[in-house]
Amino acid sequence: MIRDLKKPKLVASDIGGTLIKNDDVIPLFTCKVLNKLVKKDIPVVLITGFNYSTTKKYTKNLDKKIILMIQNGAVCIKNNRIYWEYQIPALDAERIYNFMDKRKIPIIVYKGKKENFNIFYKKIEVTEKPKPFVEVENIENFYNITGISTLIPNILVEKTREEIETIIKDKFQLIYSKGAKFSWLEITPIEARKDIALKRISNEMSISISDAIYFGDNFNDLDVLNTVGYPIIVKNSVRELKEKFSITTDSVFNEGVAKYLDKLFDLKVNVKI
Repeated sequence: MIRDLKKPKLVASDIGGTLIKNDDVIPLFTCKVLNKLVKKDIPVVLITGFNYSTTKKYTKNLDKKIILMIQNGAVCIKNNRIYWEYQIPALDAERIYNFMDKRKIPIIVYKGKKENFNIFYKKIEVTEKPKPFVEVENIENFYNITGISTLIPNILVEKTREEIETIIKDKFQLIYSKGAKFSWLEITPIEARKDIALKRISNEMSISISDAIYFGDNFNDLDVLNTVGYPIIVKNSVRELKEKFSITTDSVFNEGVAKYLDKLFDLKVNVKI
């Protein structure tokens, strides 16, 4: 259902599970809707937990005016250029890495712009192989790290969260994103959270966060859904979001976000799905 209120001044959305479900680019109809919005001078911001290379691959058909925030806001891309990048200090990154390694928690390390956004992982058998990341025995240095994450079976999530929280305390974010069998736990700089990132960019555009719409599907969307004036979830969202938010749109499989925006802004984008 479309809200019978004034139209949002800023459009924001998650990507994985919200705009795309499988390992593919954002679908044609969705691209056309988002591209038409920016051509009408309506800002569009996509905020994702995906890394740099994955995000660029999935969004290759989008207008460069669309702002991309990757790793839950650790890195912001405007007009195909890095606008900001938050990092975990080297000493802290090394301490977290060694803590996880000692407890045999799978480790994935994200390096920032100075390292060409490389991604490394230390192979541990309890998790899936996170292709196409680079497998290493040990990380050589702990500089320019924008995030550290782990991909683990769902049955180990709570135990692993408790372990990691003992080492990061309130100094860093621990972001949870649930999958069908495996889930991500991501350690990011304190500023790298979807709601914080969206507030920063909206403030810079002199747009109130209460005038922003956001579409999400998972736990890492919760803070930003609680922050914006127009929180919308897709039908394939995790149960906990469905219990909290009443306004939904069609599932990711049917390009529900694009359908909602097309109707809300009367775009009349005519593309068969």
